[in-house]
Amino acid sequence: MATTARGHIEQLPSGSFRVHVYAGTDPVTGKPRRLKQTCPDEASAAAALGKLLAQADGDRQARGVGDQFAGRVGLFLRVDDFDTAHERMLRHGVSFLTPPRDEPYGRVAVFVDVAGNRWDLLGPRTVPDGS
Repeated sequence: MATTARGHIEQLPSGSFRVHVYAGTDPVTGKPRRLKQTCPDEASAAAALGKLLAQADGDRQARGVGDQFAGRVGLFLRVDDFDTAHERMLRHGVSFLTPPRDEPYGRVAVFVDVAGNRWDLLGPRTVPDGS
């Protein structure tokens, strides 16, 4: 089961799982603050552990969402058919920051995900028509 420096998962006698996360010290009482959540299975408990750790970090964690790469492209989605993927993403509401362009390494356009992270959509280089 997952254990971190600030949190862990325990299995209860009922078979469910409880997640515990240390969230700092209460400024009023001076007592340790702990976040807890009970989950039906180990997979959901592992997901809850990540969420509770993020919640414990509060504002610091929230400020980092969508800015893991300091405003630069940090993720890459390589596709075999650039034009088809680009059109499909547009139809589904994906926001592109740049139009498609050809580079020596392939066709590329920058888009953002729902968290604000910048991605490169990458496809093979377009081959000039031989006619």
